[in-house]
Amino acid sequence: ALCLTARISNRFIVPSSLNADAIGLNYKDDHMNSNREVDVLLEILMKRTDGVDVAHEHAKYLSKYMFSLIHYVQERSMEELEHAERTSKLASNCSLSSFLTTYRFLPGIDLMMNTLKKDSAHNSKIQSTWMILQTHEFVGKLDSWRTYHDNIRKTVKIQWDKCLKKF
Repeated sequence: ALCLTARISNRFIVPSSLNADAIGLNYKDDHMNSNREVDVLLEILMKRTDGVDVAHEHAKYLSKYMFSLIHYVQERSMEELEHAERTSKLASNCSLSSFLTTYRFLPGIDLMMNTLKKDSAHNSKIQSTWMILQTHEFVGKLDSWRTYHDNIRKTVKIQWDKCLKKF
């Protein structure tokens, strides 16, 4: 179970869109080191009598962490989106006032107009980022990976319990 968790984690960390040419030499060295670390962990767990239970607990904690991460990203992105929408609404209300367009000679008007334009542009960037986070680009992939990981973990646990009952 730990081996599966580590191998899935390594696959998840590296985007599948990267080809072998795009991956730098440092990444290849790090990937080789992480494979060695996984092999060492597997040897340690195989020597222990409670190795499968330890691996199962590790997989369970990883699942809880992924759930918390997904929840945090969703809530934080929603808060950012709401804040950007309120700021954009405020900026549009201020920029539409005839005061700003009529009295262009006042000090700081250009600065204020530029700030209002930037706030509106920021809102559109936040909306596009939110869409990317909520769709299959990030949260969707993370959630499907967590679900797959949970299914494998539960299957391994059931098989292990059956083996223990036979002995």
